[in-house]
Amino acid sequence: MPDDTCDIIETNSTVYGTTIQYQQATLESEQKFDFSLEFLDTDRLEVYRLLKIWDEYENSKDQISPPNINYTLNKILHDQIAIYKFIVADDGETIIYYAKLYGVFPKNLPRSTFGSLDKNGGLSYNVNFNANFVEDINPLILVDFNNLVQRFIKSSSDVPIYDTSHACINGSWVDMPHVVFQPNPEFGNIGLYKLKWR
Repeated sequence: MPDDTCDIIETNSTVYGTTIQYQQATLESEQKFDFSLEFLDTDRLEVYRLLKIWDEYENSKDQISPPNINYTLNKILHDQIAIYKFIVADDGETIIYYAKLYGVFPKNLPRSTFGSLDKNGGLSYNVNFNANFVEDINPLILVDFNNLVQRFIKSSSDVPIYDTSHACINGSWVDMPHVVFQPNPEFGNIGLYKLKWR
């Protein structure tokens, strides 16, 4: 994640050569953020094929019109995505940090991986991305995340992280995460956000 760095504006020099510096906003440091992610792929190349399709679409999008009128009205870019980042505590569900990266797109197709394959048979890709904007620790991010995943949640009950009957971590398959607010009576209305799975 990029650091928030403020801009500085400096006044003209006085007759004695002194100047005053003023702190400006950090908005510029929250834009145009480059980062990379490493992916582990299967022998069916599911990750690579997704990136390949994205690349093919970008190569031919000049001949493709925007999906619908919402592109014009709502300024929704059809070739960029958002990425959510959650960091949870040792209990596996208490959220201690969260962020959202807007306007994300991959900058490379990792074809060079196939030049020399791992002897153990694993396939991993290092993919570079660009994000247009970065925002963190804003509760509206959690609201937006829940609105996005709500239509894909099939179950009405959360899957517990710990399996008490076998005294181990629960290894059940899950479909979709969502965020819940858990009030803490000791602190009044202040509570914790939890990342739960269904």
